Amino acid sequence: VLNASSGAIDAEVVPAGDSFGIALVIDPLSEQPVVAFRDAGAANGEHAGKPYRLAVKTYKPKKGSWGKLGEFLPTDATSLGSAGAYLPFNAAYTELAADSNTGDIFLAFTQASKDPAKLGRLHVMRCLKAGGKGVSEPRQWKFVGKGVSPRGAIRPSMAVSPGGRLYVAFQDTGSAGALAGASVLSWDAASGGVWHYVGVPQLTGGPAKNVLIRVRPADDMPHLFVRDPLAGWRGSVYKFPKLAGKQAAAALPQYLPLK
Repeated sequence: VLNASSGAIDAEVVPAGDSFGIALVIDPLSEQPVVAFRDAGAANGEHAGKPYRLAVKTYKPKKGSWGKLGEFLPTDATSLGSAGAYLPFNAAYTELAADSNTGDIFLAFTQASKDPAKLGRLHVMRCLKAGGKGVSEPRQWKFVGKGVSPRGAIRPSMAVSPGGRLYVAFQDTGSAGALAGASVLSWDAASGGVWHYVGVPQLTGGPAKNVLIRVRPADDMPHLFVRDPLAGWRGSVYKFPKLAGKQAAAALPQYLPLK
């Protein structure tokens, strides 16, 4: 990781090995970088036999090194908790976003698994303050929302609106294989904590790759960028009306072709 003013703050954030799926965000509480990645190099060393282990690390300036961000506690007697910076999941792709209003860090990842029912399943978590407002307060990872957990998701992109609504966009191969379009999910606590599709699943109506979502701060309006591999990798942008909860399911995006 490089700092524009001082150069590398630590070259050892990601361990040696085939580690990728890297995402980066700045923690609003500590103002330090947070990195998520799938540690394909975990087949050796401390986590031998557990390749593609999901890891989230944050920089600790007082120690001059990288360490864990929050704890994931076991949900029952048979489940596992986090081990240092490693969460008890295998990941294919990762993405990070932060809510500057609450200080929460959001993590999206798609599951790596030999089980076809679990492969590519999209999960979203957030790192919450356990209490108080201080930077040193303990933080915990918890799953976000309920109702939607699509399979076959590739390369999720995530954004948080100034109003606190979370958007996750991804290439949706759940029913159309390699030619799948893009889907967008939205969530916020005010709407009951339930995930809703924005528009319809695979709203692009055709193949979509390099999916990227961002929110316009002035009016909380999400914008989706995709590229079409069957049209010379032409890029297109869609924007969505500002609708909450179930209304978002009926939203028709406005197509803005890039010329």
